[in-house]
Amino acid sequence: MRIQKNPAPGTLANCYESLDKVPVDPVTKKKIETEEMTEAQFAAWLAAQPQPPEPPGPVPTNLPAWRIRAVLRKRGLLTSVKSLLWHSCSADVRAVAEEQINDSKFEREHPLIEQLGAALKLTSKDLDDIFREADALV
Repeated sequence: MRIQKNPAPGTLANCYESLDKVPVDPVTKKKIETEEMTEAQFAAWLAAQPQPPEPPGPVPTNLPAWRIRAVLRKRGLLTSVKSLLWHSCSADVRAVAEEQINDSKFEREHPLIEQLGAALKLTSKDLDDIFREADALV
């Protein structure tokens, strides 16, 4: 078994049955550099490779409000959210926000979530992470 040496960062090394099965690099016009390994050596090498991180799960679309409040409190953001709503928003926005905060659920796609996130310098990814973290609470 021949294993590709020095694959590009973030890619997997290719495995070939024999030297005659190793392809030619289109840039260098030479066979891709490989090394001979037994299956046991390959298994050990493979086990030593860093594993890519698990992709994040889907973002929940709506969650019980207590979960979001718990995560905001844990991250030290709950007071900032309330302060922002009551001191920096118009009466109309404040009324909608008050309903949202006191409602039984938070909807990720509600426009107010993005507005508050932007005001707190949170990215869309940050907000998604808050929803994922809240979803994981027991």
